[in-house]
Amino acid sequence: MANPAAAILLPLLAFLLLLFAITAVANPPRLRRPLPLQPPPLPPSLSAPPAPPSGRPTSCLGPLSNLQPCATFLTNNTYAAPPPTSCCIPLRSVLQGPADICACHALNGGLDGFLGGRVNLLRLALLPVFCGAAVRPQLGISCLVEPIPPIQI
Repeated sequence: MANPAAAILLPLLAFLLLLFAITAVANPPRLRRPLPLQPPPLPPSLSAPPAPPSGRPTSCLGPLSNLQPCATFLTNNTYAAPPPTSCCIPLRSVLQGPADICACHALNGGLDGFLGGRVNLLRLALLPVFCGAAVRPQLGISCLVEPIPPIQI
């Protein structure tokens, strides 16, 4: 003998499926406009790199020489003490002026030979934090798109 609940549910389910099919045929989905192949243009503030500050150095030898007291902190992987004050004062001076482009040498490996050892990138990232030095947010982009003055003349 058939289940009385199934006898009620089966016709109801068939009716709902029929209603769904009729609705789908009567109202076909609208075709969406295709997405453009090119991304929209960037706003003017993002399309070009920021203009470099005036007074950029022609050589990074002077600004980077002032950072020599940071060498022990940057190249010693076992030395756990924070950088000395004699490192932080010139670092803040370099990063706050037009010579901040010289800091790009730290990212591209140019400081390794200059400081007498391989620069630890984690310590390099922490150095401004320890010294309370602000890094210009656009500096990373500047390192990629602007010419970096050489260390030696």
